[in-house]
Amino acid sequence: MVVTALSGKASFNEVIHNGNVIIINFYSTWSQPCEILSPSFEKLSEEISGPEFYTVNVSHEKEIFEQVGIKDFPTFMVFKDGQKVGEVVGLDPEHLQKLVAQYES
Repeated sequence: MVVTALSGKASFNEVIHNGNVIIINFYSTWSQPCEILSPSFEKLSEEISGPEFYTVNVSHEKEIFEQVGIKDFPTFMVFKDGQKVGEVVGLDPEHLQKLVAQYES
């Protein structure tokens, strides 16, 4: 599966309400932990079937950043029908893998 970059609040809201399980990597280009975990997120998107994988660069998407209330980087959130149903914050590859695996079909 491909990881798709999201831009714009309207696109973000459309995606999280599309009825599918959505996993989003909220990252910043200046964050070293984000840089470290990005390849793991991409690899998970290739190995896990079912959810849709997206990224949001919070440095460029301030409205999305404020809407979801990011407190640390990286933050990975899972959405279903517009509701947040899971989250992993920080440099924690083990918990990220467990979170994503929960939604494999």
